[in-house]
Amino acid sequence: MSYADLSAANLSGANLRGCDLSFADLSQANLQDADLRGALLISANLRQANLTEANLAKADYDVSRQDALRLRTTHFPPNFDPIQAGLQLRHETPPE
Repeated sequence: MSYADLSAANLSGANLRGCDLSFADLSQANLQDADLRGALLISANLRQANLTEANLAKADYDVSRQDALRLRTTHFPPNFDPIQAGLQLRHETPPE
């Protein structure tokens, strides 16, 4: 499902364990209570997604080192802490 446009999908309670969602647009998806353990979220857009009670343990995300602020390449909702949610950093883009 990488590169998929799931921007308005209702995936509440879905079992997406281990799915490759790299580069997917999940920007406004409802992922409440979804099982995303071990999912690949590399460069995924989750900016306004509902992640309430979603299980994200050991899901992979990435960050960009090209920006001095180290903005995430995987985009999360405001005030979302991927470390606290149990995600693991998978890849860092080397500076150019």
